[in-house]
Amino acid sequence: MKRTLSKKYLLIFLYSGLAGIIIGTIVFFVRFGLKHLSSLSRDIYSYINGHLYFLPLLFLIVIILGFLVAFLVKKMPFIQGGGIARTEGLLRGLIPSNPIELGLGTLISTVVSYFIGLPIGTEGLIIGSSIGDGVSRLDKTNASKRYVMSAGAAAGFAVSTGAPLTCITFVLERMHKKFSFLLVLVLISGVGFAYPIYLLLGNLFNFTGPFLDFKMSYEFVVSDIWIFVIIGIVMGLFTILFTTLIKLFNKFSLKLFKNNVTLKIIVNFLLVSLAGVFVLETIGGGTNLINNLFNNHFEITLLLLVFLLKFFLILVSAQSGATGGMFGAVLVLGVLMGKLISFVLISLGVDSSYETIIMLTAMTTFFGTVMNSPLSAIIFALESTWLFTQSYIFIIPLLFALAICHLAKGESINDILLSTMLRRQNKDKKAIMIRLQGEVMENSFVINNQARDILLPSNCLITSMKRKDNELSDYTMVKSGDKHFHSGDSLIFSIQTYDLDETKKDLMALIGKQELKVIEN
Repeated sequence: MKRTLSKKYLLIFLYSGLAGIIIGTIVFFVRFGLKHLSSLSRDIYSYINGHLYFLPLLFLIVIILGFLVAFLVKKMPFIQGGGIARTEGLLRGLIPSNPIELGLGTLISTVVSYFIGLPIGTEGLIIGSSIGDGVSRLDKTNASKRYVMSAGAAAGFAVSTGAPLTCITFVLERMHKKFSFLLVLVLISGVGFAYPIYLLLGNLFNFTGPFLDFKMSYEFVVSDIWIFVIIGIVMGLFTILFTTLIKLFNKFSLKLFKNNVTLKIIVNFLLVSLAGVFVLETIGGGTNLINNLFNNHFEITLLLLVFLLKFFLILVSAQSGATGGMFGAVLVLGVLMGKLISFVLISLGVDSSYETIIMLTAMTTFFGTVMNSPLSAIIFALESTWLFTQSYIFIIPLLFALAICHLAKGESINDILLSTMLRRQNKDKKAIMIRLQGEVMENSFVINNQARDILLPSNCLITSMKRKDNELSDYTMVKSGDKHFHSGDSLIFSIQTYDLDETKKDLMALIGKQELKVIEN
């Protein structure tokens, strides 16, 4: 059995590595092309700003592109909305996957979003998970699918953000909400193969450089610890405001546009293009703006204008159905808030050398609270700054911000967006509550694995387990994830599902092909 376990681990490791190689190559060229497309878009907006008689032509092109994206969304509904929320749904088995449809549709829609200048980022997560899904089909049992998809998501995210350790942690903490040896193994394999490929191609095509580009020179004084407490309180309140407005915009959008996806997308595109013509800093996923904020002085009036426009456009874009990731949008809002906080504090007498670190802590605090991923946020801060011995300057504001969000019963933006997607997906379906009994078959995927390592179908729990060689024992509750599966184990599953046949298929991929018995309550 040990040899069988090792072989299964090795195969998943190899599938994840293969997915990583493909993802590192594809996402590199996607980023390379999008960077040039983004530069072209900025040049067009700058030109039209000086030649406003071209504005009607711009609007016409934007409307045509809006129809194109709306057409794609109607044909492929799962390409719309935030990439992190959609990927979480895919990896948890809540959203069905079609690698070609999802990957290609997302790529085309992302290209359009970048050209328009939507304030949302590259869909490395979705592209990566789609490629992982495709590679996993080399395994005819289908048992490794969600593991390799998870590796693909982490690899795509790492190549898109330049923060490999953060992305591994994020997939574990945010998307699976658990840590297990097998998951860590496949994520390291995917990222470990993808990121070197990305760096190699970057050197070859002279496309390198950090995701965040800033200079920092400050000497922290312990008596100034109150600064980080203030940042935590302000960013906690800002997180509550942002998530509340996201929900309100969602309700308003439903009332205003009903189910007219085409109109929502076109209005979103027109608003972004209009803002881009007159305030160029508002367009794009935010990387250029973030680095400009770190390295250049902004007058307070321009800073406030950019903040308000960016805030509004992100709220609109998050609800429109247009394709794009929220990671960059979250970072840019955090940095803008940090810049505003630093302006106020410095005007009150705080040393100006603190400006960059205030912006960084505000950015990571917002990331950790709005996505409910504090560990990933801290690791991202450390990967970006290398301030390992002063990690408490990131922990303190996160502590206060998370406490405020918890007291206010705040929700993660990804939970809000995912619940919206699931309501739209399942609006005409009825959930089934059922209990199934099955047996662990010889040579099945779960054998010798711990319960915590197994990615069960969504809304499925193992409620009891009985050993084959202990006929006199009653069924025992699986209270933790440390129990190992053995051939002949009898399992009882409690399930809530919209598609019982698909759930049975996923279970049999894990425990072996058989007739699952329905247990009457």
